[in-house]
Order: sequence, then C-alpha cells, then structure tokens
Amino acid sequence: VFLDKSGSMGFDAVTYDALQLGLNNCLNPTAGATLTFLFAAPGETQIILRRPNDPPMEFNIHLGCATWFNEPILRTLKFLAPVVEKLSVQSWLMQAGQPPLQFLCMTDGADNCSPSDLSTLGGLVQQIKEIKGPVSQERLYAPIVGPLTRHGSMMKETNRKIPIWMVWIATGMGGLALLQSSAPPEICLVDAVAAPSYRESEALPDISIAEGGQDTKQGSADQRRDGAKQENEDLCCDDARCCGDAQHSPGVQRGTAASRARRRMSAARAVDSLTDDALQLAARGPIRGVGS
Repeated sequence: VFLDKSGSMGFDAVTYDALQLGLNNCLNPTAGATLTFLFAAPGETQIILRRPNDPPMEFNIHLGCATWFNEPILRTLKFLAPVVEKLSVQSWLMQAGQPPLQFLCMTDGADNCSPSDLSTLGGLVQQIKEIKGPVSQERLYAPIVGPLTRHGSMMKETNRKIPIWMVWIATGMGGLALLQSSAPPEICLVDAVAAPSYRESEALPDISIAEGGQDTKQGSADQRRDGAKQENEDLCCDDARCCGDAQHSPGVQRGTAASRARRRMSAARAVDSLTDDALQLAARGPIRGVGS
C-alpha cells in the first residue's frame, strides 16, 4: 500500500480522514502481509510491515513537503524481483485466485518529484513492464485490471510473468488532475474526489503556560494575591545586590527573561509617551496657572 502524506493531504479534512482510515486498515490487516509506504518528499518516507494478529500499535504520520510516488513504486518492484521470480506463478494463482502482488495507491495529486519519464502513470506502467528477472533476464511483471478470468494468458502453463493489480485512489482537488489525465488501461483509477472541507489546525498552547509554567485554571484570588508581588518585581532591577538574594531566588522570582524584557519594553514605551506629551505641552508655550 502506498499512501500520500504530502502536506496538502492535511489541509483538507476529507483527504486527512481518508489518509487516517487507510493507515488504520494497513495497521490491522485481516489477511496476508501488508507493507505500507507513506510517501512525501525523498527522505521523508515511513514504512510499516503488518500481519494479521499483530499486537496493536500507535503510529504518527509526519506530513511532508512534496509528492514522490512513481519512482519509489518502481524501485520497490525492482527490489522484489529476485524474490517473486522464484515464485510458482501457476500454483499461486490456482490456490489464491488473485495476483500475488497488489498495489493500492492513494494520493491527492500528481507526482512532482520523480524523473520526467516516470512523472505520469503511463510512464510508470511502461517502466514496470521493462523490469526483468535477475536470473531469467525476461520481463517479469504484467500489470492487469479486473479478475484473472479476464486474462486467460495469465493462467497458461507457459506463463512466467507475475500479474499485478494496480489501483489508484484519487482524492482531494488535486486528484482531479489524475482523473482528467489519460490513465493507462493497466491501472484502475478510482474517483474519490469530494467537496473540500478546510481542516482547522491545532490550537497553539497558551503563552502564559509556555513561559511561566502557570496553570491558567487558577482562581482569580491567586491572581490578585500575586498582583502586589508582580508590581514589586516590575520595579526590580534584576540585581541581587539591590533587592537581596531572596528576591531573586528561583522559588520567589517567577518571571522569565522574556517576561522581564517585556516589562522593560513596556516601561520604555511609557517613558516615550510621557516625553511626547511633555514636548507637545512645551510647544504650546508656558503654562500659566490661575492668578499668575
């Protein structure tokens, strides 16, 4: 299974839910082994191998910055070539009734990282057909669509090619580009595009908690009690020689460097405001009181 985890999959609530659902099914397969690749840009791939009855696990998806899909699929098939070449194709097909390799791909857009000859689905299929077994040096794979009964050549005793089911699920607004492209007949393209729904980002933590370590759920009484002490700290010069070591001990002084800097900036703005007022009054001329 190849899942697109590019950043655009996280902007739309529909595509994000589809990604979560696909991953959940991959983490809990009911039959066979499931090898899952989560693709974004090169270097951001995440891989999971799961089998039925594996213990539950948690998995965090790290969204990436691009869509790199076709080239990794080709590389995967080349990597598996030495293994599947040893497979008894006819025995497998007669027993299982389905291809030994089945690729399910879900994405919300076209590949924008693979080489030009692999940037389209047609180019990918052509490259897959050219993969040769390392021993026989014959073409190894045959992408097909539909049941095996529609492909009588696959069931012949002389057949040595490995049939592959390849399904592309196009989601999101970017998936329209795939649907409107001329997909090769060897790929089953599923239209899963739905009206987009903007996904709200997670709220940032309260800055008061992040900086001061204070619990915002404390009552107003605690805030009033700390108010007088905060006023003294506002006037503090941050020098132990001025206020004493106790004033600056970690248990007493709760301000951080950032909070003290803000207080100094606030005081500077107040001085600037008073200076501006004084200059305006001076421009008006001398101030005369009653009876002068």
